[in-house]
Amino acid sequence: MTPIILGERPSKGGPYRTIEPSSTTRQLDRLRPGWELEFKTMNVWPYAWCDEERVDVDALDAPIIVALGSNVLAELGLFTGRWPAWQTRGDSYVLRMPHPSGVNRWYNDATNCRRASNALKVAVKLSCAAA
Repeated sequence: MTPIILGERPSKGGPYRTIEPSSTTRQLDRLRPGWELEFKTMNVWPYAWCDEERVDVDALDAPIIVALGSNVLAELGLFTGRWPAWQTRGDSYVLRMPHPSGVNRWYNDATNCRRASNALKVAVKLSCAAA
């Protein structure tokens, strides 16, 4: 089953259910080239200009969820802590990742980027094993 990358909000003007080109996608491109072919993307909250409803996080059916940032983790009822790290939520494994926006300085450290890149690789491998 395809793992899900769960973000906060779409870029203004972009579809609600996908992560549009932005500083977030550029960071994901650096961490895991080709990530958009390996992960399904969803956003938790719509903006007023979105005509779609918010994601029902209780209905997410995926063995692997990559939660981008503390706001998404809070929506999932999980806690933040060391990045990246794994938690369980029901039948899913959730990879806690800092939000990869241009504002977040965590990704400025090369060691952190390697850790995040390796964690995304593990997420793909785990989803293949779960299929």
